[in-house]
Amino acid sequence: MLLVLLLLTDLGYITLHVLYRLDPTRSLSRYQIDMDNGLAEHYQYLKWAWLLVLTALAVILHRTLRLVGWVVLFLAMVATDALRLHERFGHRIARAQVLPSNGVLSAQELGELGLVALVGLPLGLGLLAGLWRAPRAIKAFTGDLLVLLGALFTVGVLLDAVGSVLPAASKASHVTQVLEDGGEMMVASVMVAFVFGWVCTGGRLRLLSRQGWWAARSGAGEQAVG
Repeated sequence: MLLVLLLLTDLGYITLHVLYRLDPTRSLSRYQIDMDNGLAEHYQYLKWAWLLVLTALAVILHRTLRLVGWVVLFLAMVATDALRLHERFGHRIARAQVLPSNGVLSAQELGELGLVALVGLPLGLGLLAGLWRAPRAIKAFTGDLLVLLGALFTVGVLLDAVGSVLPAASKASHVTQVLEDGGEMMVASVMVAFVFGWVCTGGRLRLLSRQGWWAARSGAGEQAVG
């Protein structure tokens, strides 16, 4: 039910954005999903904050430090998006001319990706390290959430790269923008609903299969969450 409500809200914002594009008076400008500091963007920030709180609850309720990496990751996402750290970093890189444009991505976009890699790689390694001899539920949870994170990254990076080579005012560019921002919103909603369900079911919820695609088959994987 939570997932349905979140996705319906996402679809509502996407619909209002499309109506804004079709409306010559531009009276629905506040509902653009690609507008900085718009309602849709703040709604997305709220999802990252929910994920931060939910993963922190998972650490407390399951009494495990193996999930702390997810808490740090979502804290970084909240701070990065709310304070626009990635855009500021990319702008400084572009001004310093450290990274030249490669014809597909601008120097600023390359700088933003550089910050994502700089923050994401250590966190990713920490998450993988937490899987060592971890209980099955923790492995399944991390595996499922990594799949969703990969989907979020794929939608955001690939469609952004496609949109950057299209004429700015073209219909194809507008469609790509809707697919990118709308896709990110919907993937984030799935993440919130999944983590909420995982916490509420005591770690029994699986996203991809009944056993979880990353669940260990060894004796160590049979341990209870702890």
